[in-house]
Amino acid sequence: MPRRRRPTERDARAELQAWYLTSLRPKLARAATADVVEAAAADELDRQLRVFLDLPETAPERAA
Repeated sequence: MPRRRRPTERDARAELQAWYLTSLRPKLARAATADVVEAAAADELDRQLRVFLDLPETAPERAA
């Protein structure tokens, strides 16, 4: 039986980055748009997760 390769730290980080950008971040944006969470709280969570996941920071997509 072939041995499965253990994911490297880089693979794991890339997987988390992709999950955040394609799944969680859009849901967070929808929640802020629908006033389920405050926009400032969503923006702060986005900022913290980008730092944690080593993603580039982006300008807020919503108009103030």
